[in-house]
Order: sequence, then structure tokens, then C-alpha cells
Amino acid sequence: MLPRSFVVVLALVLALAGAACTRSEAQPAESEPAAAETRPQATTVTVEVEPESDAREVAIRVASGSWGVFAFADVYIDGKGPFNFTVDTGASSSIIDWDLVRKLGIKTIGPPLTVTGITCRGEASKIKVSDWRLGDIVLPAKRIQTIDMPDPGGGVDGLLGSDVLSTFGAITVDYGGERLLLASAS
Repeated sequence: MLPRSFVVVLALVLALAGAACTRSEAQPAESEPAAAETRPQATTVTVEVEPESDAREVAIRVASGSWGVFAFADVYIDGKGPFNFTVDTGASSSIIDWDLVRKLGIKTIGPPLTVTGITCRGEASKIKVSDWRLGDIVLPAKRIQTIDMPDPGGGVDGLLGSDVLSTFGAITVDYGGERLLLASAS
């Protein structure tokens, strides 16, 4: 079960994303003529896509509830794990929980920085992760932020953001099939 503070932050992020539409985008300006009250006919197009032969598959666990829907994957660091990471295509940066960094004995790089979220402020440090993988797929060496992540009760050890996921040509999160498809970057 996710803590209330985590759910509130997630809800605020989603609300802000939904509120990004300005009046000029949502409604025609007063000087513009009103459009006719007819709606165009809906058209359905079916496209068959050949699966990419170089796509690799990773099992994920999908959890949902009143707090939202999350995809979790097993990540191994320095030959240890599995660790429970969320797959977050909307996050620009990957994060590893500070408790896991301490447990693995990974040294931080440089002084901690103050980071500010929607409802909180905290300390973040950087670490270098050279030996890590998602399932059996080797991930690129990266400098990753480490923060004290909220514990939703399920033991979330980190999240994989677009800084890592974008190194694959394309990704598909198959929530129904509980799998993540990663294509090779071209």
C-alpha cells in the first residue's frame, strides 16, 4: 500500500499535466467564427505491425489500486538482487533509493544537492552504476540520482526513467500481458 504523501504527489503531478491546456487551446478565441455543430464521422483504421525481431522481453508486475497503476521490474545491481524498480516512462531521470545505495555500499559522487518536488524538499546525491541489468538485459553505465524515496510498503528500490529507457530504440509496456518489450537502438 502506497503512503498517502506519495499518492498526493502523484495525483498533483497528474492534475498539473491535465491542466496544462490553456484557454486559447481549449476554446476558440472570441474573434474566431464558431464552427458548425456537426461532428466528423469516426474512422477506424487497423494496422498490423510486425514485431521487431530484435526486441527483448522482460517480465513486469502490474499493481493497481486507488493510488494508480504501476509497472514493477526486477533490477540487479553489482550481481545482487532482484530489486523492485518501477518502470516510469514519464520520469526524466532514474532514481535509486538511498537505503539500497547504503546497503550495496555504493559511494556517492560529489556533495549532496537540494532538490525540490511539488510538496517537499530534500537532499539528493549522485552515484555511478556500472554493473546493472533489467532482468537479463544489461543497462548502460550511468550516473544516477539517489534520494530517500517514500516507502509505499511494497519495498520500491528505485525507478527506471527515460534517461535509461530511451537508450532502447523503442519500448512497449504491455500492462495486460505484464511484459516490457525493449528494442535495440538503431
